[in-house]
Amino acid sequence: MQVCNPYEILIQGITTKGKRFRPSDWSERLSGILSSFNTGRLSYHQYVRPLSVDNVNCVAVDKKLAELHPEMFQFLMDFAQDNDLRLVDCKEMGEAESVIETAPQAAPVATPAPTAAPKPVQPAYTIKEVLPPDTDLTFDVMKELRPSLLTAQSYTNQVDNIQRGAGYRLFAVFVPEQKEAVAVCGFRLTHNLVWGRYIYIDDIVTQQTFRRRGYANALMDAVTVEARKLGCTEIHLNANVSPERSAMHSLCYNKDFFIASHHFRRNL
Repeated sequence: MQVCNPYEILIQGITTKGKRFRPSDWSERLSGILSSFNTGRLSYHQYVRPLSVDNVNCVAVDKKLAELHPEMFQFLMDFAQDNDLRLVDCKEMGEAESVIETAPQAAPVATPAPTAAPKPVQPAYTIKEVLPPDTDLTFDVMKELRPSLLTAQSYTNQVDNIQRGAGYRLFAVFVPEQKEAVAVCGFRLTHNLVWGRYIYIDDIVTQQTFRRRGYANALMDAVTVEARKLGCTEIHLNANVSPERSAMHSLCYNKDFFIASHHFRRNL
C-alpha cells in the first residue's frame, strides 16, 4: 500500500461531497506538470507524485514546494479548491499509514452548508460562429487574453484579412444584456504528419465579470462537436503554466486533455 509522508499534503481524488473525481488518470496528468525527462524516461518531480490510496487516485505534494516553487504550489492548491477535492495534511492527521487507511472516510457524512454566497442564476446565452462583419464584437473579451491588441480595427483586420485565410474561426458566447461577446474561442482546422487532421485552439477566454458560469466549458464542447463533424480525431492547445491560467488548466483536465509534450520556443 502506498502511503504519504508527514511532510506532504495529499490531494485526494474525492470531492468534499464524496464523489470520485474524473478522469481516472487525473493524478498522473497533474503530476506531469512538473515532470522531466531523465535518461530518456519521463520522471515525476521529487516534490509532486501520484499515488493510489485504497483505490483512490491522489497526488502527494511535498510542503517544501511552497518555498522552492510557490507559484506551482499555489496552482496545485487552487486546482484542489476549484475542483472541490479533499486536502489532507499528513502530519496533522497523525501517523501516515493510519491517515491513509481512514482518509476516504475522514470527512463527515453531512457536509456543512457553504458560508459563501450562492452563485447567481446563470442567464440564458447563445453560442454562435462569428463571421465578418461582426468580428469586432469579440475584441473586448479577446483583449483580456491578448492585452497586446491595440484597437478593434487592427484586431479585425488581422483576423479577417490574415488569420481567416489560414482557417481561423471564432465561436463566441452572447448574453441578452450586452451586444458584444462575453466569451470567445478561436481555433483552426489543420493537419500534419504527426497528428493527422486535427483542431488547434489558439485562443479561449471569458470576460472577467462573466466567469465561473460554464461559458468556456460550453465553448469547448461546441468546438469538440465541430471537430467531429470535420473528421478530426484530436484537439490540441497550449496553456501557459502561470498561476493566472489555473482555471484553464482545470478546464483542460476536466475535458480529458492531457500533457502530450514539452513546448519549446526560440526568440529571434
